[in-house]
Amino acid sequence: MNLIRHSNTLTAGCMLAVMITLSAVLPRSAAAELPFRDGEVIRLIVPYGPGGGFDRIVRVIQPHLEGALNAMDSAKKVSVIVENRAGAGGRVAYEYTYASPPDGTRIVLMGDQGAALQQVALDAQFDLDKFTYLALVNSSDWGILVRKDGGMATMNDIIARAQKQPILFGTSGAGSGDHIASVLVKAMLDREGAKMPITHVHFGSSGKVRASMQRGESEAYIGSVESVIQAVDDGYGHMAVVFARARSSFYPDTPTIFEQKVPAAAAISDAIGISRVLVAPPGLPADRAKALVEALRVALTSPALLAQAEQAKLPVSYGDPAKARATVKGHSAATIEFKDLVRETVKSGK
Repeated sequence: MNLIRHSNTLTAGCMLAVMITLSAVLPRSAAAELPFRDGEVIRLIVPYGPGGGFDRIVRVIQPHLEGALNAMDSAKKVSVIVENRAGAGGRVAYEYTYASPPDGTRIVLMGDQGAALQQVALDAQFDLDKFTYLALVNSSDWGILVRKDGGMATMNDIIARAQKQPILFGTSGAGSGDHIASVLVKAMLDREGAKMPITHVHFGSSGKVRASMQRGESEAYIGSVESVIQAVDDGYGHMAVVFARARSSFYPDTPTIFEQKVPAAAAISDAIGISRVLVAPPGLPADRAKALVEALRVALTSPALLAQAEQAKLPVSYGDPAKARATVKGHSAATIEFKDLVRETVKSGK
């Protein structure tokens, strides 16, 4: 099956590449140090449904992490599986992982923007400071995808059209990262006097939003640049703007928010984006945390994974636990200014 889009499995050749890479980069001293029991199952939790950016990158990581863990101890074999736990913009998965037994068998790929908003503004039942941070997986620029036939080629076109008729923005749910991102963009534009009226339509997942755009039920979507590649490739979506200072390698022909001279460009670019981090429940024993941190370092820096991620157009930029924690802390601080607005938005569902 084609790994560029939705494959859940590796070919035999890819698996061989994983094992060759691991034998080259995993230190021999790591042998017999795996603190997990033989046959134990580790679940990589995806906070959204299948097919989106989170799901795709977790499915790339899964076999490499399993291989790295098993290379630590030839006398044991652990399994790593992917589990989708969608709901409430990731909150279901984050709360589930936070409350799970601290044994390292539940790891969630957390989006720092959404998680920070949920804690700061939505009283989520977790504390970002107390998660066990394992690795930074990647950081993504965000932008606005519009229907190709909607007559909105740039962000300024979107603003102008919205002032005549509110734009139908699809989201993956009230309180989700993409929903809140559109609310924050609107608020930052409003502050500069550039009104952008929005009507939100919630669909439950980013994949369903893209399907809704094909059907004409929504007109625009704010999300990570790599998560909407399929919509552009399929011909019905157009990337109108990227919230960054440099053009995206995925969309070299799309001018940035700065090039388009959009009001509040700096504020939007700094606030709207995402870093994905892998975290486990609080209180993870030091030996299990150490094993997972090392296995993830090996997996996320292996040439085999990086080549596969590049082919699939998924950014991977490994960072250690300290860097992962720092990125989350930064986004948490950035949400404080709009705390009341976010609370009211989620409460009303609009």
